[in-house]
Amino acid sequence: MILSHYNFPLEYDGGYYIYNALSNSLVDIDQDTYSVLSSEKNQSGEFDTAKLDGETVEALRKNSMLTTSYEDEFLIYKSIISRVRVERDTMHITIAPTMDCHFNCHYCFEKFKRPGNISEEMMDRIIKFISGKKEVKALRLTWFGGRAINGHT
Repeated sequence: MILSHYNFPLEYDGGYYIYNALSNSLVDIDQDTYSVLSSEKNQSGEFDTAKLDGETVEALRKNSMLTTSYEDEFLIYKSIISRVRVERDTMHITIAPTMDCHFNCHYCFEKFKRPGNISEEMMDRIIKFISGKKEVKALRLTWFGGRAINGHT
């Protein structure tokens, strides 16, 4: 077995978890398991399941956090992307209400700050665009930006 590339061990509010972005699964784990999974995060190859108890191994396997191959995982990812691209009953929209972020992350495309917020006209155009899609039954809205709420007035 190998650990999924989509696993993210998390420590939050005194608890330990592992999240898998591919299966959108979250598993509550103990500190020892967190330590093992954190140390193995960037390793490739076989994972020694003997480092964990059987119940934990089964929970990880059941939630796609332990898998048999990276190729299978990549095919699942490609399948999800293909399905999302052809779905007509679900709309995915990302809105950046401001590009005036204060985080300055080194990886971000926002190299230069552009002050200003989304205009009323643009908000109306977004609403009109969404309303015009009669076949849409579900809307998945993502607010983009390190401080997307800055654009709220």
